[in-house]
Amino acid sequence: MLSVRCILFRTFGSRANLVKHTTAKIRHQYAFFHFSRLQLGENAMEIKMPSLSPTMTEGTIVKWLKKEGDSISPGDVICEIQTDKAVVGFEVEEEGVLSKILIPEDTKNVQLGEVIAVIVGEGDFETEEEKPIQTPVESSSPVKADVTHLKPVKRDYHVCGPSVKKLLTEYDIKYSDIPVSGPKGNVLKGDVLKFIQDKMLKKVSIKVEDKAPKVQEYKLTEGVSHIDIPTSSARRTVAKQLIHSKTAMPHAYMNVNCTINKLFDFMKTMKQKGSEISLNDFLIKSAATALRKVPEMNIINLNGQVKPLNTINILITIANNDGYLTATVKNADHLTVQHISEQMNSLAAQADGWKIENEKFLGGSFRISNLGMIGVSEFNAVIYPPEVAVLTVGTVQCGFEETMPVQKVRVTLSFNNELFSSGTDFLYERHLEFIKCKNIK
Repeated sequence: MLSVRCILFRTFGSRANLVKHTTAKIRHQYAFFHFSRLQLGENAMEIKMPSLSPTMTEGTIVKWLKKEGDSISPGDVICEIQTDKAVVGFEVEEEGVLSKILIPEDTKNVQLGEVIAVIVGEGDFETEEEKPIQTPVESSSPVKADVTHLKPVKRDYHVCGPSVKKLLTEYDIKYSDIPVSGPKGNVLKGDVLKFIQDKMLKKVSIKVEDKAPKVQEYKLTEGVSHIDIPTSSARRTVAKQLIHSKTAMPHAYMNVNCTINKLFDFMKTMKQKGSEISLNDFLIKSAATALRKVPEMNIINLNGQVKPLNTINILITIANNDGYLTATVKNADHLTVQHISEQMNSLAAQADGWKIENEKFLGGSFRISNLGMIGVSEFNAVIYPPEVAVLTVGTVQCGFEETMPVQKVRVTLSFNNELFSSGTDFLYERHLEFIKCKNIK
């Protein structure tokens, strides 16, 4: 009986032919594996929509700061993304070339983790279209030793410079009509100029209204006297978070009246010295001082896990042109009222256009919301996860006590009743004495 080795030897003639035949067949059968790598290059990296805030679920790419073909270095900001809180620059840690932008500007509701761009290595970037891999057909005839090479297909897009694009637009010329003399089948500026001269073409007049930016149109439903106004992704995200908080978190409320006569006198004195200090500055300092005395409230709740914080960072809502923006005053318990005022003025200046940096609106544990400037006497706020409490402030009210005029403000503490007892919260409110202008620094 012949051995397997003898049968293989008689069939293929030698061990080298056997290896050659087997390798060729395996390459044909599994040529479709790693298709994306063959297209994008071995060093291709997918850039996905990042999470730029703890509550972010989707975002909008406001503007691409890099274009296809630009070199990318670690720390470069490639685009601006609008989250549920602000417009934040997206810094990448990769190095290479921006090969493809998959999500254009003004694309709304881009989910977290969705691929928005592709970066390749410097040597892997090509302007030609990716070459598809052809799947071989099974054949009963012996497989040849030579491996079939992939044939390039004709690309359906072209690469040209700005000057070429300008000429094509001005003279209304199709790219395919011009004889090509450039490398890799690209049209050069000289090719376009020669084509214009040979055809004796003239510039096409461009209507100004065609280039005017499109104004968003609001559709009026037939038979109904109202206008449908689209909701921004930031407002939708905030609404979802607040609905979940109000239905899943047990809210409780406590309030207290604070007499602030001395506080207003101090503010007038500082104004005469050239230092503008607002009520919000004192509120931040008062809340931070109380948190330092009651550290049990300086916590956050992430997915059911309570995490105490070592630093006291106060969130404050700032009004801007697009609505409201929440920024963070970090280490507020170690800052004087004057330093807090300087930070607030700086944040208010950055708030126009949602340009506050990412780290300046993250990392807070306690929120203050003041609606006193629009005449609201008092209100109960919904807690915004992962926070566990929020302090609301109403308008300043004037009255009399023992025939003496007094100025009072009503503050309300909304807290997670699952985590705090009433005694803890009363203790916190008792330490809001700083707002009464005691021990001002």
